Order: sequence, then structure tokens, then C-alpha cells
Amino acid sequence: MSLAKQNFTTASEDLLNQQITVKYNSHYIHLSASTYFGRDNVALPGLQKYFKKLSDEEYEQVWKLIDYQNQRGGIVQLASISSPKTEWESAYDVVEASLSMKKETNEAFIATSLHGREVNDPALEDFVKSNFLHREVAVISELAHLSTQLQRVGRDKLGLYLFDQELYNRE
Repeated sequence: MSLAKQNFTTASEDLLNQQITVKYNSHYIHLSASTYFGRDNVALPGLQKYFKKLSDEEYEQVWKLIDYQNQRGGIVQLASISSPKTEWESAYDVVEASLSMKKETNEAFIATSLHGREVNDPALEDFVKSNFLHREVAVISELAHLSTQLQRVGRDKLGLYLFDQELYNRE
């Protein structure tokens, strides 16, 4: 038994381990999307850069969760993750899949935050809110905008090229 464990339920520990798996899976999927856009037969460097950034953020968040689990006296239990997709129909499909995944991730974080409130663990609730919920909402909004813009572009190859160039030049 950990000496640091205080007011930290087994259910909270399990939820954090689930979040670690979800975020690591998200990291892996965004990394795969980045490599897809970087391929010579896809060649969309703006989307490659965007999804690489998302992948890096997900990986950093995995470590925030791991560090927090250890700090609270929990045991990190890493689960298997499956191989992500390597082929996509279109850039729009990748963005839509990412948007759907981010919404599911956000729902899981909301549930974890609410669990913290239910078990009277304000530290867990605050940790989730301050480190994850605000960023998840921002990324959902970004992906929704990208999805809308890609819908407008449709199958126009020049439009996709210009969209990608604009995305590449952001920041």
C-alpha cells in the first residue's frame, strides 16, 4: 500500500488508468494520421504538422496522467492498444474520425471529473478540469472548424492544396 494514498479510491485509480489508455491511443492515432499526410503520395504538410502537434500534446497528457496517478499513490496499469489506421479515404475522413475520438475523450474526462466530485475528491476533479477539459473543448472546436472547411473544399484538389498551405503557415 502506498504511503501517499489518501482519499483516492480504487475506482478513481481505475478511471485514471482508463484515461491513460485513451490518451495513449489518441496519441498513436494522431501520430498515424501525421505520417499518413506526410507520405509522398498524400503530401499535405499542413495536416501532417497539425496532427503531429496533436500527437505530441496527447503524449504529454499521457505523462501528466501517469505522474498524477503516481503522486496520488495509485498504480499505473498500462493496457494494450490496437494499431491505428494507415489508409484513409480523404483528409475530411481523418478530421472527422479525430473529432469523434476527441468528443469521446472529452466525455470520459467529464465522467472522471464528476466521479471526483461524487467521491469527495476535489483534487481529482480539479486536476481533470484544469489539465484536460479546457484543452479538449478547444481541440474539438478546432477540429470542427477544420471539418467545415474541408467540407467546403470537397473534392477540389486546388482547394485542398490551398487549405493545407494555409494550415501549414498558421502559428
